[in-house]
Amino acid sequence: MTRVGLLDDEKRIYFTAHVAIDPRHSRELSDGMRMQRPRLAPDEINDIVYGAHLASETGRRQFDRMLGFLRAIPTENAA
Repeated sequence: MTRVGLLDDEKRIYFTAHVAIDPRHSRELSDGMRMQRPRLAPDEINDIVYGAHLASETGRRQFDRMLGFLRAIPTENAA
């Protein structure tokens, strides 16, 4: 991430979390960025980071919506 200019911890957090959650996909993503030829321009890197933030926010919203749905299920007969 450092080589391609991702130095800001706020921008790196998605990728750091991704390594813990899905190491195989994370490796593929990192390899794709690292081996990109020609090298990625700064605006292309920004687009990748923006997309990562969108994906992260989408996942958070999906989780929050599902959590609300699950909490609404009656539990009186739960095992």
